[in-house]
Amino acid sequence: MAYPAAVVVQRATKSYGQQCVLNDLDMIVERGIIYGLLGPSGCGKTTLLSCIVGRRRLDSGDVYVLGGKPGEKGSGVPGPRVGYMPQDIALVAEFTVRDAVYYFARIYGMEPHKMVERFEFLSSLLELPPGGRFIKACSGGQQRRVSLAAALVHDPELLILDEPTVGLDPVLRERIWEFLAELARGGTTVIITTHYIDETKQAHKIGLLRDGQLLAEDSPEEILRKFDCNTLEDAFLKLALRQHELPPRRRSALSSSPDVIPASSVTNQYQSREDFHAVTTSTDILTKKDKPLDTKSITNSRYKAVFIKSIQQFCRHPGGLIFSVLFPIIQVVAFFSAVGHDPKDLHVAVVNDEAGYSPWGVDICKNSSIKYVTVSEADTCELFMMSCLFIEEMEKKDLFRTPYKTTDDAKEAVYRGKTYGAIHFSKNFSQAMQMRLSDGEVEDDIVADSSVSVWLDMTMRFNEPVYGKMDSEMVSFMAPGILITIIFFLPAVVTSTLMISDRLEGVWERSAVAGVKAREMLNVHISLQSVVIVMQTVEMMVLAFIGYEIPSKGSNLTCAILLFLQGLSGMSYGFLLSVYCTTHTMAFFVATGSFYPMILLCGILWPLEGMSPGLKMIALTLPFTIPSKSLRDMMEKGYSITEPSVYNGFLVTIAWIFITLSLVLLRLKLRKT
Repeated sequence: MAYPAAVVVQRATKSYGQQCVLNDLDMIVERGIIYGLLGPSGCGKTTLLSCIVGRRRLDSGDVYVLGGKPGEKGSGVPGPRVGYMPQDIALVAEFTVRDAVYYFARIYGMEPHKMVERFEFLSSLLELPPGGRFIKACSGGQQRRVSLAAALVHDPELLILDEPTVGLDPVLRERIWEFLAELARGGTTVIITTHYIDETKQAHKIGLLRDGQLLAEDSPEEILRKFDCNTLEDAFLKLALRQHELPPRRRSALSSSPDVIPASSVTNQYQSREDFHAVTTSTDILTKKDKPLDTKSITNSRYKAVFIKSIQQFCRHPGGLIFSVLFPIIQVVAFFSAVGHDPKDLHVAVVNDEAGYSPWGVDICKNSSIKYVTVSEADTCELFMMSCLFIEEMEKKDLFRTPYKTTDDAKEAVYRGKTYGAIHFSKNFSQAMQMRLSDGEVEDDIVADSSVSVWLDMTMRFNEPVYGKMDSEMVSFMAPGILITIIFFLPAVVTSTLMISDRLEGVWERSAVAGVKAREMLNVHISLQSVVIVMQTVEMMVLAFIGYEIPSKGSNLTCAILLFLQGLSGMSYGFLLSVYCTTHTMAFFVATGSFYPMILLCGILWPLEGMSPGLKMIALTLPFTIPSKSLRDMMEKGYSITEPSVYNGFLVTIAWIFITLSLVLLRLKLRKT
């Protein structure tokens, strides 16, 4: 005789590496009952529940839930037919208590008035904190109650609760069990795991799981009778010892052994072992599959829920908000304030023979009363200690003199890196200068004595440029690459941080069980992040082109589009980090380890032509090497998008977006297996 079942697991096997988590497991959960799943940590409970809700796939065997296989189109699993409370809290810390419950209610497509009614009911039942209190401000027990309310909000057909009563008051635990019994009487199927073994006596049926095998599956009273025990804990101990004593080949057959427990099925409501009837674990016991749900309406509800969640999460995180708005401004201001200005605070070796041969020595230049030009009675100008005037003007430019006695010593100081240059004044510098000014044509020795000899630490010489100006060469060369790297890194950091936080807190996984697809979460994040990238692009262009008057001969709109696409490329890279890195620390190491090589090799600090051929090929594959050149050509040369050097930058950027997003979706797909 067969009876309708909500969940059937047949010959389930699941392994991770060399470890077998589920081993040839059979399990039946009838509709309208409370099924208690018991077992020690690491026995496979969470893995089994993940397979039931469609978040993991079995290596072999079958799972049927509510008349179909999890993940089938229109099955509602994962989705609104299942209410799931994981062992972790899995709620957004920036949510209020009301927001947390409403988030899942919106995913399930509940009407606003229905959300309010259910929240008020669950607040009273579970003694929830005030609706306006933030989740991060709640105690651990309060957070678990909010998590339970989120699983109950839409009154699901199948309710899966992983340790729902841990840390709760005994009176409240009893009230929750009474409520679950009432749900079961109404036709809801409940699968619950718990640390409190004795409290599962209130379940209609329990399964004892150890080392991936179901040791027994029956009503609590029947298990106590079969093994002649007073407590379920004693019965579990007997089964564990028997499993341990059996040879490995016989352990897999333990659950189906006649002297342990027969496979069984029950009616919707039962209270004692007399209601049990042995049946085979056949799919015949499944109820007829329900009609497919309105997928379009549910999809819109999910998008709305995730959109509101992302807005609240972002706006209630002041650090991230300030970072996104101010960081581009700080970076652009820092660059233009630090690059392109004349050097200051440089030490220069000075050999002043003119002052040295004076009666006062070199200290004469420190005399504030000295007059460098005097007018005689014949209305002629007489120059005096003009070398001191030269040094005085030099110090006004923040060039500090270091006196030396000979030119050889001064040049040696430059050679040793002690000073940036050396200057020499002859002993009759002022007199020779005056003769040149008054006579016009003078002998060569007078010219030599009136000249200032300078030796500089000059490792480069810049000739007249083809494009641009001589005094802005470095800024014009570096600015396009700096703008591109800033707009790339910002979305990468923000995206990876938010996504990893959601995953580590369990929010992503729980949302997926509720029916939210990975592409829906990605689409919402892309939409919101695109708005932020547009804002950051405008900020940087206004600062660069208007605030610091960087010349741009090309189309500002084309420049803005390239910067925006680079922001999307950075965001895609952030997605890549979030799905392949397990922790914030790992993401930080990977980001730092990849960003610095990108900056060093992209041609911002030094032209690509100075690299070896092999290194140059690697540099050209980086996300902003070619785009930086494209932006530079638009700004300095006025090239349009029809030029190969410009549209190649767009093509590389789009290719990076496509490749990184493809790797993200591939990773998410493989993770389910």
